[in-house]
Amino acid sequence: MSADVLLLAPDIYYAAAVIVKEGISIGKGDRNQIIYAIKKQAKKCLAISEKLKLIQMGTFMGVKLFKDKFKKVPAKIDIGHKNRYHLWFTLVRQLQVMTNEEFKGAFP
Repeated sequence: MSADVLLLAPDIYYAAAVIVKEGISIGKGDRNQIIYAIKKQAKKCLAISEKLKLIQMGTFMGVKLFKDKFKKVPAKIDIGHKNRYHLWFTLVRQLQVMTNEEFKGAFP
């Protein structure tokens, strides 16, 4: 599964390459699977805050990340309040793999 490979990527550049190479789509629920995988495997995930920023971007270094067909690729793609809350609760409160400031930095 591409979500597992994405979680093991050491930095944002490798993670972006995985998203583009695997053809991850927002409309098919691939991004929600990534969010679910981050919550389940947060202890193993490297550079969590960078990956959270990445899944909210439409493009990275001029390359369209997701294979969805947009008329104009948005600069920021919101993940929704519910997903944001569940991520905060899991990563900051329960597992404590991120600080509150790191989490706020991932969601400007």
